[in-house]
Amino acid sequence: MPIQRQYSLPDCVLTLDGLSNLTESAAGTRPELSVLTRFECYFAGEKAPLVGGRELLDSLIAATNTCVQGCISGVKSALKADDSKVQLQPAKEGGGFDLRVPAALLFQGTSAFSSTEEGLEKPAVELHLSAVQVFDLMEAVDQLTADQQTLPELQVAIQPRSRRDVMSTQLVLEQSAPIALGAASVAIAAAAVFFIPAPKVQSPPKELQTQPSTGLPVSPATAPPKTGTSAPVLSPTAPPDQSVTPAPTPSALPTTAP
Repeated sequence: MPIQRQYSLPDCVLTLDGLSNLTESAAGTRPELSVLTRFECYFAGEKAPLVGGRELLDSLIAATNTCVQGCISGVKSALKADDSKVQLQPAKEGGGFDLRVPAALLFQGTSAFSSTEEGLEKPAVELHLSAVQVFDLMEAVDQLTADQQTLPELQVAIQPRSRRDVMSTQLVLEQSAPIALGAASVAIAAAAVFFIPAPKVQSPPKELQTQPSTGLPVSPATAPPKTGTSAPVLSPTAPPDQSVTPAPTPSALPTTAP
């Protein structure tokens, strides 16, 4: 008897079709879906769902867990991306996430994504998902893996990050911390200098402005005379304290008799 299970979220819906290995089930219980024949993953806003089998389901669950674990822990996986598997990682620009599904994992002829373009088959389907779509995908995967009546052997392989990945991330953070602190210090210093008031320049007194702009000091002896006064005339004669005797003239000499 065909069995269908659906895990529906507002922006992501997972639909599983399969069969049960059990011939009979207990009354009042859900039949167990043990063999998966068809898997669909539909995102809101897309024209057609991703359609595949068990390999697509396992690869999508692994990629979702790896991406979510890296976003929560802040440690990126150092493993090289496998082009044959589903890849889900944060977008480099514009936010959101990039989902890449190889065409080999999709059923041919059952989805618009698997159609040919200009005679050439697409190597992979690439979708840009929002954060809400990825969170709904994660919630749908959690509901699926927690359902014991749907693929009971399905288990999520959650592996701890290696010490090499953690140490490399810590090294990058330690190297970038001084740069961030230096930039913050420069910004704080610039803001502090901006709020310091500029010093006021005082003009010199008027008495200093009227003095001559020569660099030599002016003494009272060499100061120029004031207008309206005559300078004393110094004669080149002997000083006044010395008396000068005039020379005798010939007429003044006494005459002597022979």
